[in-house]
Amino acid sequence: MSSPVFLTGAGAVSPFGGGVEALWRGALDGRTALAPIRGFATTGLTSTLAGEVPDGAVAAWLSAAECARLARVDQHALAAAREALAEARLTLAACDASRVGVVLATTLGAMEIGEDYLRARAAGTPFAARRLLDWPYAATAATLARALGVRGPVLSPSRGRATRPPAPRARGRSARRAS
Repeated sequence: MSSPVFLTGAGAVSPFGGGVEALWRGALDGRTALAPIRGFATTGLTSTLAGEVPDGAVAAWLSAAECARLARVDQHALAAAREALAEARLTLAACDASRVGVVLATTLGAMEIGEDYLRARAAGTPFAARRLLDWPYAATAATLARALGVRGPVLSPSRGRATRPPAPRARGRSARRAS
């Protein structure tokens, strides 16, 4: 037996900009969000196009201090969550924080922190090790829960499939290989 699900609010940060309206308008207009990559050098790469989130896409939902403190992926998650809460007209302060949780599927988390660590290590320069706590993919869900002030379950199922194909499935059950 299944229970009904109600979508009461949505939030988005996409290559079309900040907000569900920007994403929806881009999709309805049939526009592409692919553009030349600005975030890093593409010399020698076979693909130089990507769907990058534009600078300023989170400005409506985050303060300058939050933007300076949070990793880019955390900024996107928090901005989208705040938009969804506002659209749902849900005030978390009026809720029992222990009964509100976060489920956030992500692939990697704050990769730039790991990259900064590796660059500092290679150059022999100092690196604030505490920043590594924000690197694992689950850290974005925990950062979001802290920023929203919720204390319920925090789940972060990984959706990464960059290095292997999905496991074979048969009739809804895991397929087993014959020995």
